[in-house]
Amino acid sequence: MNVFSKGFNVVALAVLAASCSGAGGGSIHPSSGPVLARIEEKIGKDMLEKVRAEEAAGAYASNEVSPVVVLADDPSWGPSDAPVTLVVFSDFQCPFCGRLADSVRELKVRYGDLLRIVFKQYPLPFHQEAMPMAQASLAAHAQGKFWPMHDRLFSREDMDEAQIKVWAEQQGIDWAKLVADLDANTYEARVMQDMKAGEALGVRGTPCSFINGIQVSGAVPVDTLAAAVDVGLARAWLAMQKGVAPADVHAVLTGTAKGK
Repeated sequence: MNVFSKGFNVVALAVLAASCSGAGGGSIHPSSGPVLARIEEKIGKDMLEKVRAEEAAGAYASNEVSPVVVLADDPSWGPSDAPVTLVVFSDFQCPFCGRLADSVRELKVRYGDLLRIVFKQYPLPFHQEAMPMAQASLAAHAQGKFWPMHDRLFSREDMDEAQIKVWAEQQGIDWAKLVADLDANTYEARVMQDMKAGEALGVRGTPCSFINGIQVSGAVPVDTLAAAVDVGLARAWLAMQKGVAPADVHAVLTGTAKGK
């Protein structure tokens, strides 16, 4: 089969599904067609219809969805226009956060570029090393190395400074700059900004996740997270049926779009 012909058929199926859905609303954004088809293939029509019925019954009213704002400088993985955004408030010294990090890593494999992961800092006050670790991750982020540092901090390996220094230099991290940032508390205010945002959203412990604005608390199993992502994909699909562009899905579903 001609690969270009196959691609055309996928888009055509998405447009056909949109035109027969009865969803109403505006015209489908030109960039939505392939994404709509991939979502339908990933989660199936039964899930789409289930969530459509739940949405019609008010299951995802504004009081059920948190207004989670993603900032331009938040550490993130995945495309900014992914149909599902998972925002996690986390503490690097929290063992439950480490378990959730393992589950999130599996989600990356399962969903690929249908998913965006955004990390928010929430070091708990009774974890003495949590604030320095949070700042270290942001210092690494400033050097384009957040995710390697994230994985290293959650690895629960020996945290001896000499060993971390060797590891950091192998990763291409400027160790002297990172240490200087820690000594100067360069990123303390940025950590506090995340914590304040979390408190406003009702975060009281870690880990706490929001999947297209729907809160999921605790170190839940990966299949529980995946079920929530599937609901997020269905909600995104319905929004795109109504004309929302993929890049705007998270802001629209969480009520944080400009002008709101």
